[in-house]
Amino acid sequence: MFGELFNQRLDFLLFIHGLSLLFLAAFALRIYKRHRLLHWLWFTFFGLAMALASALGLLWQTETAPHLTKSLAWSLADLGMFFLALYGLHGQPGQKFRMAGYILVGMLLVAPAAGALLWGLQGLARITLLGLAPVAGLLALLAMLRNRDRRICGFVAPLYPLLGIYLALLCLAPGLHFLIQAWLQGWPAAWDYQCAKYCAVPLAILAAGSTVTFAHSAAFGQPAPGEGERRGLHAYVIGLAGVGFALFFGFTLTETLGDRAEQLMRKELFMRSTAVANALEPGLVAQLKAEPEDITAPYYRQLLRQLSKIRQANPDLRYVYITKMRTKDRQVLFALDIEPPTSKNYATPGLEYQEAPQALKDIFTTGKAALVGPYTDRWGTWVSGLAPVKNEIGAILGVLGMDVSAQVIQAAVTMNRTLGITITFLLSLIGAVLALITQRNKDLGASNLRLSAEIAEHKKTQHNLAESEEKYRNLVERANDGIAILQDYKLVYANPRLAEMLDADPEALKDRPLESLVVEDQRSQLLALYRGRLRGEGASGSYQTTLAGDTGQGVPVEISAGITPYESQPAVLIVARDITERQKALEEMAQSERRYRELSISDDLTSLFNSRHFYTQLTLEITRTQRYGREVSLALLDIDNFKELNDRHGHLEGDRFLAELGRLLRQAIRETDAAFRYGGEEFALILPETKREEAHLLAERVRLAIGGHLFTLGDGSRVSKTVSVGVAQYRQSESLADFVKRTDQNLYRAKELGKDQIHSDS
Repeated sequence: MFGELFNQRLDFLLFIHGLSLLFLAAFALRIYKRHRLLHWLWFTFFGLAMALASALGLLWQTETAPHLTKSLAWSLADLGMFFLALYGLHGQPGQKFRMAGYILVGMLLVAPAAGALLWGLQGLARITLLGLAPVAGLLALLAMLRNRDRRICGFVAPLYPLLGIYLALLCLAPGLHFLIQAWLQGWPAAWDYQCAKYCAVPLAILAAGSTVTFAHSAAFGQPAPGEGERRGLHAYVIGLAGVGFALFFGFTLTETLGDRAEQLMRKELFMRSTAVANALEPGLVAQLKAEPEDITAPYYRQLLRQLSKIRQANPDLRYVYITKMRTKDRQVLFALDIEPPTSKNYATPGLEYQEAPQALKDIFTTGKAALVGPYTDRWGTWVSGLAPVKNEIGAILGVLGMDVSAQVIQAAVTMNRTLGITITFLLSLIGAVLALITQRNKDLGASNLRLSAEIAEHKKTQHNLAESEEKYRNLVERANDGIAILQDYKLVYANPRLAEMLDADPEALKDRPLESLVVEDQRSQLLALYRGRLRGEGASGSYQTTLAGDTGQGVPVEISAGITPYESQPAVLIVARDITERQKALEEMAQSERRYRELSISDDLTSLFNSRHFYTQLTLEITRTQRYGREVSLALLDIDNFKELNDRHGHLEGDRFLAELGRLLRQAIRETDAAFRYGGEEFALILPETKREEAHLLAERVRLAIGGHLFTLGDGSRVSKTVSVGVAQYRQSESLADFVKRTDQNLYRAKELGKDQIHSDS
């Protein structure tokens, strides 16, 4: 499953780590703005740089980002370590020590660039891990050990220990791991990313813990007199709950989106392969010999054209092919490949598929379609939909394969997981902003208590009125939905969108009668809605209607209504949403479903129902007969001496004859009957509510209609053919197979008695 893209969900851990660093940077910036401590400004830059590096690292881990992303991630990490070193240096007491540190850090900042020039990205990363990162980490730890900011900034006790452990793990552990790997396995083998995976969990936990501790310090570190601590508690709880909920929800959403994307693509591939295999003409597939000579055969070219159209209509499909199995050694052979013969990936008919998955071989035995993959062969890594092509008796003629590159599915999963992480990020920001807004609102409330109640109330009222009016104006004037206000059954306001939907000027709509808004046959419903809303009656919700435009063209809309004050009087607010595109989409979906259903139950040649649908329909009719005690009869028809027509005029003329026969059958039967192509030249009629005698008469009418019809062939000649018919009425408690077998025996009896006749139960 591609849902297991990263070990221990490394992508989400990287996200939590980066989000925590972003919040740490925000808290550090708050400390700098409040206390003007320069080293916390450097810590802010450190947090921002490392947060961006984590974001790029997230793209890097998806294996969809270019090499430039890796370089930018390491460069930002290098810059973040430089800022961390500046934070540590500003926390040192001695001026000379700080100057020496600046020189050393400057040299170490240039060193990774030199390593990149000499050894590429690995050189930059190695020198950062072994040089700048340990030095920056040690300087920061020394600054924290002095602990001189705790009293000034009001930090709670666990903050510095958590930050210290986090920085030690971030700055010292990767370099130490690299040295141990180099000592045990040598320098070339030491370059891997296992340390990042091992450290992802503790780094995310420590970064998140440091963020929570920072937030606790900001909320309770310097309580204001009286209500201060309670105000801090509100913001702290809201922020922590909001971000926690966002992370929990986001993780679930990320997993769901990734797994759902994979499942949908797999299910769609399986359904497409099965549908195409069922739609292929078994006679054409049966003629494939899996030999190079097949390429010039008409049946090969016809199948090639059909499958090529499937490939063109489905761009995500990389390969479409048909395989067969050599009986003597059960070796899978390619019988048809839609790749151009000039392509290096072309599989010649007869080529052995040595890497064929076991599931493909099993289909030749079980006859069941399968979805295989990901698996790897000489052409790449694939997920394949494999479906058998069977004839009318269920014999397996070949296996149709449709390959989708595993990278395509992996890219879709990655994109969906990234979408989930992006949503989580936005939700986390909303949670943090809610906490900030809560804190600010509480602070404003405490300040306003010192002002006169009357002045504060007046200013607040004026501000809220102005803001509400502006929001209302912007919302209504720029809304994508039509909005109208009605009083006394007349329109007193219409926004520009409603005027556009009605093809009228907004000012010209004023005082327009209510009933003129919709088409005539729907006016009573709108009037009833208006009266009900004024009386406070009617269920909430919406209903669909059609607006009557001035040009005469109606606009389908979804209308909802409610009570609103307007100029100190009650009025009805109506919101009309244009649903034209929604209705088009629903109609197209319904048409598509009907089209796919017709294709699955119809015979391509005769346009009659196919044999698969015959058994489904006959089962329903037998069930109805058993339940309600009604009659149903069955007629099986076989064209007499049809082989002579094929031998004399060819199979193409035979197909033309069968198509014309299908048209005759549809015309000859009743509306309640159903005609099916049962086999090659065999047809079936299901006759509901029909006894044997009536069925015999209807079969006689069909026999005479066919026997008296002259069929026109392609060369202009005309021929006639007779049919033999077997008729039977269903007997209670009889199985479907026995019913069909009895009818079939009557058909053979009609053949034995001289053909061109009907035989039914005596």
